[in-house]
Amino acid sequence: MKYSLLLLSSALLVTSCSSRVIKKKEKKSKTKQVKLNYGPSKSSSKFVDVTEKMGLSGIKASRVYVYDINSDGREDLVFLNGNYSVPQFYLATDEGFVKAKNIYFEDDVQVTFLQFADLDKDGIVDVVTGIHNQKSALTKKPLVSYKGSSSRNNGIVFRKFGETSFDFIAPISNVNIFDYDNDGYLDFFVANWFDRNKEGEAIENRLFTYKKGKVFEISGALTSELDQRGDTYINIAPTFSSSICDINNDGVPDILTSNSAGHPNKLWLSTKRGKNTVYTDAGQSSGYSMDTITSGGRYNGGNSTFAICGDYNNDGYYDIAMGEISHSLDLASRDRSSILTNKGLKKISFIRTEYTNDEAKANWNQGDMRGLWSDLNNDGLIDLIVDNSGFPPHSRLVSFVQENDHELVNRAPDLGIDIVNPSSTVVLDFNDDGRMDILTIQTNTRDFRIGPRVYLFENQLPQKNFIKLKLIGKKSNKEAYGAKIIADTDKGSTLTRQHFPSFGQFQPQNTSYIHIGLGEEKVNEVVVEWPYLLKNGKKLRKTYPVLMNSTTIIKE
Repeated sequence: MKYSLLLLSSALLVTSCSSRVIKKKEKKSKTKQVKLNYGPSKSSSKFVDVTEKMGLSGIKASRVYVYDINSDGREDLVFLNGNYSVPQFYLATDEGFVKAKNIYFEDDVQVTFLQFADLDKDGIVDVVTGIHNQKSALTKKPLVSYKGSSSRNNGIVFRKFGETSFDFIAPISNVNIFDYDNDGYLDFFVANWFDRNKEGEAIENRLFTYKKGKVFEISGALTSELDQRGDTYINIAPTFSSSICDINNDGVPDILTSNSAGHPNKLWLSTKRGKNTVYTDAGQSSGYSMDTITSGGRYNGGNSTFAICGDYNNDGYYDIAMGEISHSLDLASRDRSSILTNKGLKKISFIRTEYTNDEAKANWNQGDMRGLWSDLNNDGLIDLIVDNSGFPPHSRLVSFVQENDHELVNRAPDLGIDIVNPSSTVVLDFNDDGRMDILTIQTNTRDFRIGPRVYLFENQLPQKNFIKLKLIGKKSNKEAYGAKIIADTDKGSTLTRQHFPSFGQFQPQNTSYIHIGLGEEKVNEVVVEWPYLLKNGKKLRKTYPVLMNSTTIIKE
């Protein structure tokens, strides 16, 4: 069974992606036993489970981060297991992934999430650690940055950065690392959820900048965030997750928030005000904040979980996949998971197409917790992976494969990847064959019979043309976060990508490589718009030759 989504159409085909229940035939006098399959609903040669082969069996985790920790050219894995967890480092080798013995924190740390980046541009990875602080005495600083330094036996030790830590307490849901002002150094958007220490009060989101080795809060950058009516902050919303992209193609990154409990989502568009960059909420005017059904009282939005940018129809304008937690008993005004297609107008505006996994039943639950765009079959059209999770046994990994007419059809069962209760799904090319592999984590949320584990699925779909890029900034931030890549093919197609590998609540971190599938087409060069402003106020933009069906390292 499947559910699919035909974009820009008034007709939606909605069916199921639930698991199959197998019942043993027994005598009526005996209790019936039900065997539940929590793994893929069927085996497939298209994606093959290589978890044990690659040394990842037996790992219990809830989040995963992909990054080349030891700078050997191969991407490593870092796992966390739970909201207060010690990071587990696994290094990539020729034989598979091996637990690291020489990568560690100088302090004892237990954290909810991580973000890896070379903050000080010294060639060694640094890390920001976060804790979702909710009535906990485990830390007084839920967001701390650590500097990576070389240690014995080619190891790395992480030590507190000192003056680059954040001196506040908040219920942090995630931190986005990006260069908001294009000055070459990474900055931080901190998203906050409900504060249970203050009777469920929502806490404002905050923006910080990194200057000369120190972190400063940028007061007033989110222009309407702290508007008041009496003693009430009327615009603060509980932000479940956030992401970054240049949604209006003006060269400056924008901020997308996904908010809970019916609060409108916010689309913070960046604008210049003198020498300063400020953000104005265009959520309502663009159609991003919620759907048009407003019969549910004061809060007519959804329980939004993620919003991710991608140009699915290759028209040069970035579209958005938006996730929601929804139920059959919700009011009609409660938003459903959607694709927001960019109209391509001067004033940003979207066409919203919703989908619902209702299983043709009276009662259903849908928990689309995280999502990501990736071209799984290298046909030049990006596909959508969704962690539909939290309501076992029916909540399974969804893989919307895009067809030539831009219909998105769930092919996860056919691909052999539709596990129950997926979490923190990421993509990487662990074997460097140009096909994006999938690493996902299975949790036991709402069903403790599930044995939590890691799945690594090797992509064995038929090979097609691709390019794979590794960008290294110089004047730009070292990671090239925020770079825009434009590839013109020999058949006249134009493919665009933005480089933001991390997004969503407690955001997992995807591959640092930019992967572009080409189908049967070819590309000889790409244009890179680096996230750095020149003295004339324009972005640094250069053209580079690339290798077909191989990896090209591009240095600014």
